[in-house]
Amino acid sequence: MYLFGLSLLLVACSEGEKETEKVGFSIKGKISNPFGEQVIVKMSDEVSDTLLINEKGEVSYTNVIAEPSQIILVHGDGFIPVYVENDFDLSFAVDAMNFKNSVVFSGKGAGANNFMVDYAKLDGSLREGLRTTFALPTAEFTAAVEKQTKDKMALLDKNVDKSKLAEFYEFSKRDIEFDGAYMKYVYPQYFFQLTRQTPTVDSSYYVFMDALDMKNQANAKSRNFINLATSMIHKESITHELKDTNLLAAYEYTKFNFEGDIRDALLGEFVYGLINADPYADKTENVYQDYKSLVQKNDDFDIVEKAYQTAASLKPGGLAPDFTFENESGEMVSLSSFKGKMVYIDAWATWCGPCIREIPALKSFIEGNKSDDVVYMQVSVDQTKDKQKWLSMVAQNEVDAIQLFTGTDDKGFGKEYMIKSIPRFILIDKDGKIISANAPRPSDVDGLKALMNI
Repeated sequence: MYLFGLSLLLVACSEGEKETEKVGFSIKGKISNPFGEQVIVKMSDEVSDTLLINEKGEVSYTNVIAEPSQIILVHGDGFIPVYVENDFDLSFAVDAMNFKNSVVFSGKGAGANNFMVDYAKLDGSLREGLRTTFALPTAEFTAAVEKQTKDKMALLDKNVDKSKLAEFYEFSKRDIEFDGAYMKYVYPQYFFQLTRQTPTVDSSYYVFMDALDMKNQANAKSRNFINLATSMIHKESITHELKDTNLLAAYEYTKFNFEGDIRDALLGEFVYGLINADPYADKTENVYQDYKSLVQKNDDFDIVEKAYQTAASLKPGGLAPDFTFENESGEMVSLSSFKGKMVYIDAWATWCGPCIREIPALKSFIEGNKSDDVVYMQVSVDQTKDKQKWLSMVAQNEVDAIQLFTGTDDKGFGKEYMIKSIPRFILIDKDGKIISANAPRPSDVDGLKALMNI
């Protein structure tokens, strides 16, 4: 998904003038081969509206926004990111059988959105070959990345009129540049990981950094800038001497070396990553309280705050959020139906290599520790389109556990349990309360048996 966060240009009214009433945006769409009757509108990752598809396959939506924003239109397993400004009058046509890749926009604002569609396709195809690209010798790698940047800029120039959408254009240009710079910056470590050789890189290699505008506060909304900056911070903070030993080096380095929206966004990135992460659990509270006292209370802060509250509810003794999903036989099964038994949950997916590598250990652990008082459960977080693949893998693996499938709409399972990566293991006691939201893997036999007290 190509994310944008452009600041609203505020125009001061002269004395005696009345502020012009805001004119909202409108979106009209035609959906071929729809799944069901609804399109969900999401803003800031929250559902804001539900649109009904009429008998002609049409939907429409209007709203007024405080600043240029991105909304997400969700239908079935697919989603479309849509960049909107007040006064946009957009139309789109899409085939639900290929929801994300078949969409075409027209009308006012179409250029920006067709660019986002084309960019996502190009970027997706390039990322499929990343391992090959990062394994190239330095000169060939640099040439490949610079060609990618040039191709992405060509898409921007083709679709977006700089004179009409200047802020969108400039933000997108910088974001593309940061993407290329991020790849170049992390190249040495990835090249070594892939080839076990040291690349030909000297101090002059990093000259590309000199051309970047790292202090533009609009960068705070650029995902590629955040990726680049956090990589730089992790490298530079290795030698940072902590002034406050209750904090972490990368966090404090960021606090002292950045300012404004950029500082707040980077601090939020670090704090969000710390929340519910075992390695630094002893310092998470200190870092969070420092962050809370320091940054602006905006949407980014609200995301971190919500994550903190969710993590607090997952501490030992908290009530485990209930869920209900379909098993391999098509029956609906709820976590709450196993109250009175300890439940060990494996959150996994068919595409996850580390998850699959744990399955033999899980089978072995279950075989050696069967009990009428313990329920073993695997919850697949695969997308709905991969259900058949899941069914096949369940039959092939023959794990003696309850098998559940979330599908694309996981009904909040991922958020409520803060599943940022998989595999993830969760242990729940007989009263339905959390023993550990980050339980040991089955390959850690002694650690898991000690936690289960068996």
